[in-house]
Amino acid sequence: MHAQPLAASREHSESPLADTPLVKWLNRIIVVGFGAWAILLFAFSFVATDLARVLNPYANYLVMLSIFSMGLTLQGADFLRILRRPRGIVAILISDYLVATIAAWIAGMLVYILIMNNPALFVGQILQGAGPGGAASAIQTWVGRGDAALTVSATAVDTLIAPLLLPLVTLLFAGAFVQVPVLEMVVQTAQLAVLPVLAALVVKRLATRQVEYVTPILPAAGVLCLWPVFPAILAPAIPLLLRQLEIIPLVALAGTIQVVVAAVLAYFVGALAGVSEAQRRSIMFDTTTQNSGLVAVLAGANFGPLAVVPAVVYAVIMNVFSFALAGYYRANPDARLPGIAALRRVFPWVRED
Repeated sequence: MHAQPLAASREHSESPLADTPLVKWLNRIIVVGFGAWAILLFAFSFVATDLARVLNPYANYLVMLSIFSMGLTLQGADFLRILRRPRGIVAILISDYLVATIAAWIAGMLVYILIMNNPALFVGQILQGAGPGGAASAIQTWVGRGDAALTVSATAVDTLIAPLLLPLVTLLFAGAFVQVPVLEMVVQTAQLAVLPVLAALVVKRLATRQVEYVTPILPAAGVLCLWPVFPAILAPAIPLLLRQLEIIPLVALAGTIQVVVAAVLAYFVGALAGVSEAQRRSIMFDTTTQNSGLVAVLAGANFGPLAVVPAVVYAVIMNVFSFALAGYYRANPDARLPGIAALRRVFPWVRED
């Protein structure tokens, strides 16, 4: 298995870098292996807390740089695809901002409210569900024989609308437990997510050939930008975590519940939308893989250091889960989740292909 450039897990690339062994190796080790790196970064936060804390003031800029890298991979066809495949795009947006947040709410209520009574962790989990799709979802979709091009388009769209929907969805699902600064979050999300994408589109317009040349390395570059973000954002919470180590397995439990519930619900949202199996997989991967770097920065800025922990832990869980699932689909291309045949008997527009 080798990872294609994020741009697209596209069928081809004009850049001579696309087929070089080094670039393929970097994408495999850095992007596909991010779950393992996230575990190491989590451990690094505990053993080098002071160094991680030094990086904290730069976390916002690193997240912006990561999203800028994703924006450079976009093409006009990615936006035209929205018009050609509106059903798939709408299904992904519903799953990203509603289904994923419902899954986070279920996980948060079970673990943080009923067991722990910890609103800070609860809102952190809700933010993780409400965040836009992560760029790695395109590679996961490609590995899992889904519609990677659809995933690229959907990730671009839900990143651009994140300033509007992320704060409102957070308010809807977490407002009963914490005060949600909606207007501040709108501004912050626009700065962190929308401005880098718009800047990337301008740069690509002005330097198209240069950007196309480096496009194959942009996935690895974008992920590398996130490496310092997680320990930097997590560092303020380390003293509390060291005093209450039982928090970590409970957060891992909540993240596992969220990713499994989100995957199943998103798959069946795609089925009810009447899209193909390839697009159902796209919806599933885009829903389970969020932009945890963006979420972690927003959580720390608005809800305190403890709210960051679910995003950092979920970054590990979502990558391990999603790449494992993608590998299963790669090896078993005809696999389907149980229930499609039964669903088709009730809703005849559900597709088998």
